[in-house]
Amino acid sequence: MAIKINSSDTTRSGKTQYPLLKIDNEGLIILFTKEESGVVIRKETKPQPDTYQRYVGEFSDSWNESLFEIFTGKITLENE
Repeated sequence: MAIKINSSDTTRSGKTQYPLLKIDNEGLIILFTKEESGVVIRKETKPQPDTYQRYVGEFSDSWNESLFEIFTGKITLENE
């Protein structure tokens, strides 16, 4: 069984409060649980050529959070 992920992209600025969703310029969405730490919710939709492709569920405690903006769109997770 796979997980189906639907999202609509919009961004906003503001103070960082965790947990929160952030998006980068390639469409990668991370659920940040604390500063620099979080899990991939959506992989890149506009990946750069010859770069490492992230996967849903990938965790890191060393994301470069300055490369992300606060995501204010909607994300729906459901089993397929």
